[in-house]
Amino acid sequence: MEVSSFHDRRAVEQGDEADEAGLRMELRSLSLCWTDLPRLDAGNVTASVPLRLWDQPRWELLAVTDAQRFFENVGSVALGGTTLFLEGTSQSLAVRQSLEQLREPGPYLPAMQTMWPRPEQWRLPFTSAVLEELARLAATNAEPELADHLFIYAGDAPLVEWPDAFAADAPIHITATVAEELARELARRFGGSVRWIDGAVQQRDEADER
Repeated sequence: MEVSSFHDRRAVEQGDEADEAGLRMELRSLSLCWTDLPRLDAGNVTASVPLRLWDQPRWELLAVTDAQRFFENVGSVALGGTTLFLEGTSQSLAVRQSLEQLREPGPYLPAMQTMWPRPEQWRLPFTSAVLEELARLAATNAEPELADHLFIYAGDAPLVEWPDAFAADAPIHITATVAEELARELARRFGGSVRWIDGAVQQRDEADER
């Protein structure tokens, strides 16, 4: 369309502004803002940063992809965890039935990670019996059939936040209150590497032997 005058150009600009304002209102209705746009991940719309540790000093564990190895070893280090939270959209029937039996009463504390489709959320006690059952399930189910996102809390405080759990490029965020030797031991047991993050800025990369 040819814009022939100042008034015509201004009308086009106002139309663009109205479209942008409408988009902003639509995003607000989805509880989103311009700095927290969602992304498409494996067919699911996931929120960008609904985490509590992501901009805090923390440990990050990298390249952890084996769910069975994770569940077999995460309880071997004294993290002080009390509750395990799982969120997912692709659990098999057998996994859902097992998780239902393990579920404990109480609120689901982490922010919902998957905006669409609506995920299942499970609050489980962080006990050896629960971890053994999850390791058993991991032996016969693919990682996405167990959980898309995983969290470990001590009371109402996050110890571990792992959005996109078991994806090769998804780091495990571990609170800075966990001692360095424990973070390194977890990385070794998981077959991954560990680095220290000072706030949102990467400070040191150190790969542990697998």
